[in-house]
Amino acid sequence: MLAATKTLTVRLQILQGRGLAPKDKNGLADPYVIATYGKRKQSTHIVYENLDPIWNCSFDFTLNLKNLVPSLHLVVWDYNRLRHSYMGQLEISLKDMFVDQQPRLYKPSRENALWYTLTPGTGKHAGATVAGEVLINSGFVTPPAESQTPAWKAQWDTLKQVLFAPSNSPHEPELPLSEEFDGDYDEDRSPAEAPTASSEARPANMPKDHFADLTHQASFQSVVGPLGEARRPQGVVFIEISSASDLPRAPNATRTGFDMDPFVVIGFARKTWRTTTKRHKLNPQWNEKLSFPLYSHELNYPLRFSLYDYDKLSNNDHIGTVSLPLTHVVQYFETQYAEILSSHRFDTQLMPHFDMEDLPLDLALTKKSWQDHHTSQLHIRVSYAPYAVLRRKFWLAMCRQYDSDENGTMNLTEVQTMLDSLGSTLSDDIIDQFFYRVDKFPDQDDLSFGELIDGIEHYTFHASRRSSRDDLGGNSPNIPSTPNMERGDPLSGMFSLGDSNEPVTEPIRGGEGDGQTPMETSTGGHSHSSSSGSSEGEASGQTTPWSTPKIIQATACPICQRYPIAELSDLDTINHVASCYIRDTNKSSRERFVMDNYVTESQAQRKWFTRMVKYVGYGGYAVGKNNANIIVLDRASGTHIEEKMPAYIRIGIRLLYKTVGSKSPASQRTIRNLLKSLSIKQGRKYDDPLSAKQIKSFIAFHNLNVDEILDPLDSFTTFNEFFYRKLKPTARPNPAPHDPRVALSPADCRFMAFDTLGDATRIWIKGRNFNLTRLLGGFSHLANQFEGGRLAIFRLAPQDYHRFHMPVDGDMLKSFPVHETFGAFNYYTVNPMAIRSPLDVYGENVRVINLIDSPQFGLVAFVSIGAMMVGSVVITSQPGQFYSRMDEHGYFKFGGSTCILLFQKDRIDFDRDLIDNSNLPIETLLRMGSTIGTARSHSS
Repeated sequence: MLAATKTLTVRLQILQGRGLAPKDKNGLADPYVIATYGKRKQSTHIVYENLDPIWNCSFDFTLNLKNLVPSLHLVVWDYNRLRHSYMGQLEISLKDMFVDQQPRLYKPSRENALWYTLTPGTGKHAGATVAGEVLINSGFVTPPAESQTPAWKAQWDTLKQVLFAPSNSPHEPELPLSEEFDGDYDEDRSPAEAPTASSEARPANMPKDHFADLTHQASFQSVVGPLGEARRPQGVVFIEISSASDLPRAPNATRTGFDMDPFVVIGFARKTWRTTTKRHKLNPQWNEKLSFPLYSHELNYPLRFSLYDYDKLSNNDHIGTVSLPLTHVVQYFETQYAEILSSHRFDTQLMPHFDMEDLPLDLALTKKSWQDHHTSQLHIRVSYAPYAVLRRKFWLAMCRQYDSDENGTMNLTEVQTMLDSLGSTLSDDIIDQFFYRVDKFPDQDDLSFGELIDGIEHYTFHASRRSSRDDLGGNSPNIPSTPNMERGDPLSGMFSLGDSNEPVTEPIRGGEGDGQTPMETSTGGHSHSSSSGSSEGEASGQTTPWSTPKIIQATACPICQRYPIAELSDLDTINHVASCYIRDTNKSSRERFVMDNYVTESQAQRKWFTRMVKYVGYGGYAVGKNNANIIVLDRASGTHIEEKMPAYIRIGIRLLYKTVGSKSPASQRTIRNLLKSLSIKQGRKYDDPLSAKQIKSFIAFHNLNVDEILDPLDSFTTFNEFFYRKLKPTARPNPAPHDPRVALSPADCRFMAFDTLGDATRIWIKGRNFNLTRLLGGFSHLANQFEGGRLAIFRLAPQDYHRFHMPVDGDMLKSFPVHETFGAFNYYTVNPMAIRSPLDVYGENVRVINLIDSPQFGLVAFVSIGAMMVGSVVITSQPGQFYSRMDEHGYFKFGGSTCILLFQKDRIDFDRDLIDNSNLPIETLLRMGSTIGTARSHSS
């Protein structure tokens, strides 16, 4: 039996079907059911050659009150090896699970089950042959002893407030373009019975809106918050790299003369581009363009331009860099469009011409001699347009194109022709609403361009909201159906800027013809599944049989012919097409686009043969790849950065961890003993006074900021003294000095955070034997206290500041050194490739465990782990003392190392951006003292 959960959960028991429509040549069918709630999908097994199948499968779906989906959707499919056939659908509303405003609890009895009639869908399934019913038992699942507690009653009250909110709720968000569409359109209702959409008089024969339940969806969102706004881009930035002037003469590869072959690398957030190389030019002309979507969380990131000199034989020379704060650009252009964005109705006369502003940028040259003799500048042109403006520009151009009589208005035929040219699936009833909403008749009146654009915008926003809950398809829940350009970012692939006229092939879809097989069970018995067991994003983005009709229906973008748009919502589709239109209308045959598909700036400036050698030696260059290239995300700038490592360490790491799994036990012991011996010897070496000579070369290789160091460089008598150097107090300020509920990073590090240990082992930690007990040195009583808690990993690279500090306020309790006595005597590296190998690095390396009793966070375990080439772990804090955040806790001697924090269950919420990055997965570069999370209140 399925276990009872501690959150609001709906249990769906799909018992059987009867009288289903035959789909096979033998007059039978092989039916199965896909049940969907939001983005969660579950599938029954297949019952072969049966029109009265018995499934008897149960599924649990957890409710998210902050982003609630008000109904469950079920689709019955006929399984075929090559092509699945649609057999019908049904919908179960959460409202129907309340009786007299009280929730109906699930009871495992057929007496509580109801027969639901299958109905045909819309779109491509509108004409499908559908028959039969499905017997379903559904209800809420709660622990019986707790169902009447105050905490549960509060959840019920919130759920009822969301589900039964009136459509005219005073909290309903006001759309900026026009009045709300209200209510459902009923095809059987006579036009005279339709209520008006506003307080003004309306023609008596005007039918009510076809946008079924969209107004309720708006009020429903007003309680729980907008859907998906955090991941929706705000607008598009357009950049043209025009030219550079007064560049210095860089020495050539043989140092026998001077030359300049410049190219520019552009970086913003996680995106990197590169221009072509101009040979022998001190004042090069590029005129190359790029564009990218801008998200709200990226507004504070700088736009970086780095200019390099290309050399055939040696490494490319870095000439200079300049950064442009994008907030200034956005604010400037938003003022240009302020009147349009603030206007209640769109006035086409207010639309300004799309212009790019010339902007000269002073390059910060890398050499002092260049700075004294050259005033080098990079000349760019820049523009920004919010998506609201881009969409209006696009629709205005379409209206002018299809205004056949050029009278500045659109009649019904012109509107239908314009939409048909885009493959629109809008019904005549919906198109009629564009006229009715402004008190006009489709067969008599014309719409001004502004009125039509307002209507399309209004419908688009409503359809976008509805599609967020109608996320369903007929495919297997375990196979993603949409090309994943960048996980969690549905628009990231829209702006790949190389020119191409080749059409893209149709993306894989669910439903008919997908060839995917549902979950099959040989026993035909129960198939239980809990909603917490799979990724939230799997199999998302499906086109549904009953999805809202689309304004633009196409496999690929009709302008760029490169990006698949079939699976996007109308809003995202129009955003992309409008952006391509603006780019296309401003493009001449002589213009070029910069090259993209680079991960970091260092990769973009390398030569092709260098990249090939690095691929062979270190592995594929990409985020999350299991290789010796370590790519991290800088939290401050939002950019991908390649971590610097000496070449011998890269090759050694790759060979060691790619082959260790297949070696004999004797070979593994040899490797472990070798690493231990090298680490101990390295520690002794760097304690020798002669090692101080390596300090300057180490600073130069890693480009360290010596201004942060507290003591003068000549005061360090050994390399190890420099390695665990102290910093000036102002180098790492506390961002929240008066709020002890904010947890801080204990070290300069590469950070990963996970809400559960299960997430950590699924995404990041792949050691075969890793668990809490092994991490905590075999102390099972300690592990029990952190069961169900949250975990944070802070990896220190050799170039980092290697003292670690207190992340929370609290009393220092016991200290547990875990060393050879406990079976922990290894010195494996802690770089990502090792953590994602079968080796249990965290459970086998030497480490020290400290317990902190925090008033805000409860019991916190601080695990300090030594790694390859680490001489020792030194703890400077004392048990029995109270320490504040950022007080020193200890330091590592030379090498890589890691700190792990364990928090008890429900005591901390990690910052959302850190969790998102960890799920990609990619480490986030943090400085000591950066915020990592906030304490939960004891009541929650």
